[in-house]
Amino acid sequence: MMDQDPTNPRPPDRDAEWDGTDADQFGRAVHLLNELVTALAALSRARAGEEAERLRAEELRYAQQRQRLRVVDRAEVAQILADYPARLRDLTQHRP
Repeated sequence: MMDQDPTNPRPPDRDAEWDGTDADQFGRAVHLLNELVTALAALSRARAGEEAERLRAEELRYAQQRQRLRVVDRAEVAQILADYPARLRDLTQHRP
């Protein structure tokens, strides 16, 4: 087993190999996260008070997830593709 490099915060298994299917699914997941961030940003600007704060916090969570997501994070990519389209539909139908 490979020892973790103290200068690299990612665990060694995250450097695993990936293929074209992984890359395609990763791209779809990133696109979905982008759509969620965009929808939440628009809605939070149109709202006030606690609701706007809640929407901005959710936007930040998706933006952070997008930033740390890697092509080899297969389980997380699969979870995004399975679960997040429903949230995007809710947001685009203005049901935050």
